[in-house]
Amino acid sequence: MNSATDQTEVYPDNLEEDEDTYSHEKKPELFETARPSDMPSKTRHTKHAHDDEMEGENVDESVKEDMQKLEDTFPGVSERFRLINRIGEGTFSTVYKAEDLLYDYYENDWAQDTDPHDDHWENPPSKKRRLGQNSSGTGPANEKEKPRYVALKKIYVTSSPLRIQNELELLHDLRGCRSVCPLITAFRHQDQVVAVLPFFRHTDFRIQYRTFMVADMRHYFRSLFSALASVHKHDILHRDIKPTNFLYDPEKRQGVLVDFGLAERQGSDYSAPCLCTNSSQVRRQKQLSSYYTSHAGQQPNGYPKNDSRPSRRANRAGTRGFRAPEVLFKCTSQTTKIDMWSAGVILLTLLGRRFPFFNSADDVDALIEMSSIFGNRRMKAAAAMHGQIFETTIPTIGEKGYSWEKLVIWASCVEDLTESEKQATRLLAGLMELDPSKRLSAKDALQHEFFLDPIDHDVSWGGEPASADEGGRSSRFFKRTFTMAWFCSGTTNTELIENLWSAGLIQNERVKRAMLGVSITRAYPNSARKVDRDHYAPSSPYSDSPQPIGYGATISAPHMHGHACEYLIDHLHPGSRVLDVGSGSGYLTHVLANLITDQTSPTTESDGHVVGIDHIQELVDIAHANMSKSEDGRNLLKSKKVEFVAGDGRLGWKERGPYHAIHVGAAAATLHPVLIEQLNAPGRLFIPVESEPSEHVLDQLGMGTGQFIWVVDKKADGSVHKQKVFAVNYVPLTDAPKKK
Repeated sequence: MNSATDQTEVYPDNLEEDEDTYSHEKKPELFETARPSDMPSKTRHTKHAHDDEMEGENVDESVKEDMQKLEDTFPGVSERFRLINRIGEGTFSTVYKAEDLLYDYYENDWAQDTDPHDDHWENPPSKKRRLGQNSSGTGPANEKEKPRYVALKKIYVTSSPLRIQNELELLHDLRGCRSVCPLITAFRHQDQVVAVLPFFRHTDFRIQYRTFMVADMRHYFRSLFSALASVHKHDILHRDIKPTNFLYDPEKRQGVLVDFGLAERQGSDYSAPCLCTNSSQVRRQKQLSSYYTSHAGQQPNGYPKNDSRPSRRANRAGTRGFRAPEVLFKCTSQTTKIDMWSAGVILLTLLGRRFPFFNSADDVDALIEMSSIFGNRRMKAAAAMHGQIFETTIPTIGEKGYSWEKLVIWASCVEDLTESEKQATRLLAGLMELDPSKRLSAKDALQHEFFLDPIDHDVSWGGEPASADEGGRSSRFFKRTFTMAWFCSGTTNTELIENLWSAGLIQNERVKRAMLGVSITRAYPNSARKVDRDHYAPSSPYSDSPQPIGYGATISAPHMHGHACEYLIDHLHPGSRVLDVGSGSGYLTHVLANLITDQTSPTTESDGHVVGIDHIQELVDIAHANMSKSEDGRNLLKSKKVEFVAGDGRLGWKERGPYHAIHVGAAAATLHPVLIEQLNAPGRLFIPVESEPSEHVLDQLGMGTGQFIWVVDKKADGSVHKQKVFAVNYVPLTDAPKKK
């Protein structure tokens, strides 16, 4: 292993010292004793030309204190690493991003600086070698070409030494494996251990799961299965496969499997062979001779309150929602197939556009979620395979269950699937097989038609609507174009909007002009018509994704603002009165104001204005300040074309109604009738609403049927027409905070 900290590496033997040794040993000078003579001192590394890049990261004060404690625990660590931020926190460890200050003084064969599509690392050499000791006698360059980052994994002292030893041993054995995070080195002081790992840039899965096309999923899972094939070849169970443990970079189309804290060698914890290891004939004979079968019909309902039988013990390590059925049934002969089930859950999440897909509180709830999909009959067979009994009296759980194709259709809110999605569901069926012996292995999965004979049938961007509604759109269209959103981010406001336009996520010319802020008005012909998301979003303003604005609120993704405007466009003209409920940052309020002052559309007889209402006074103040950043915004506020007020948006704002258009920017619990009452006739309401409970299979999975955008039209004769148009995921419309 090779790095700046190799002189203080932890090997398994170091971890077997007893607690007394830890508590009485002299505090080691971990780094001072190892520094080569030509290595720069701490004072020479206190400031770098690239510090501005690091200091641009927002670091919470509590995180700064935490990082300071880590530096205090390991004297000299600050001379080797510059801690930047906390990037992960789990049950057993915390991970920090850090700059390797002495990277250029060592040979770093673990670094992946070759072809971005090559996800293979060379085996690091067994001994550390300083670059200054090469044959030519030349030392490292005086100047760094670029900062090099690593991840410091601080393993909590509550972890047992054996667990830590196991993780380091497995990482050492897996060095050189495809798409598996290599271990650079590790160091210890008393009972505190830190592992040094490469830092990998990746995209948050919470963004990816909504945006991936099937072609993107293919790259994702080829990389994941390559990693699992390497791990399983060594008879190692990862045990905690989930999105946060597979760091995926969509630009490079590769990912890295991390966090082997729960990993183990297959068979290392077998207490006794499980019934599933026997042939089907032997299993059937044992089942027929069991007490349960021989006394069928005589069993009382429920279970003994004080059961004297010894409990069955098996390894249950993993994350809820991703545990395989054999784990839930306490199989004592678990294999690498448990990782493949977890990979299947990730695929189901991507196809169904729901995360988390399974949301159980405990193992019993998890079994009920599975039975809602597979049906009672198959769950009983799966339980019997492991010598267990599955019984439920829940009336909504049927005997047969549902097909994966039907489940994906329900979850993703479409009428049918593309051919490529159907092919992906066939892979899904092989991964989420209740019988682990029939479940695909990683090697078999890579040979599936999904990879070897892919069907390229993703709907093209801005694809043809299957059945257009009154607004000229369809739910299927939105599902397809929504997946393009992540790729539409830009570096400027203009680039962002142009990307949305090119992708078909914005189709109305007026909406495009309003979001660009380039229209001309009679009232202010010479004003700078500029609505820039940078004025409204504190971070990543040109990313086509929701961004936090404080107080538990977010500014919605730009494509959703475009959708809202296009649904309301026929009611947005000069003179229109508009109510923006949950106005938040004030961005969409400004865009709506641009639309009702755009002289390219016909005027109405009323005095047009936009009212932005939010129940948090601080957000009202922020919205006012944001709009005041541009000349156009100041003019709109001064002329009363735009007004921000504090109040319960669910009750509307009657004083300046009735409204030609009402936009609600957060998910309501129901269609609030008071908002419909405040609509003009004609007028339109655009509102996300939580679906009502039902006996749908998704309700049984604890997910409900999700949120949907509803469009409510009040016709000129006063009649009201409601339509559910497409699925979304908004923050909830909540009560105003209680005053202290």
